[in-house]
Amino acid sequence: MFNSNEILDMVIQTKFKKVLDAKREGKLYDFRLELRKELQARSNEIRSISAKQWITVEKILNQIEKSSLKDIH
Repeated sequence: MFNSNEILDMVIQTKFKKVLDAKREGKLYDFRLELRKELQARSNEIRSISAKQWITVEKILNQIEKSSLKDIH
C-alpha cells in the first residue's frame, strides 16, 4: 500500500518520463493536462489514504489550473 506522497511522486515521475519520451519522438505531450487528469482519476484513492494529503494534492491541481489559464491569455 502506498501513501499519498508516494502516489503523487509516482504519478509525476511517470508523466515526466512520458514528456521525455514524446520529446525524443518529436511529439507533443501536455504534461499539466495529463498530470491533472491522473490526479483527478486517483482522487478517491488518495482521499482514502489521507484526507489531509488530499488537500495538498488539491493545491497542486489548483496551481496547475492557474498556470494553464495564464498560458491561455
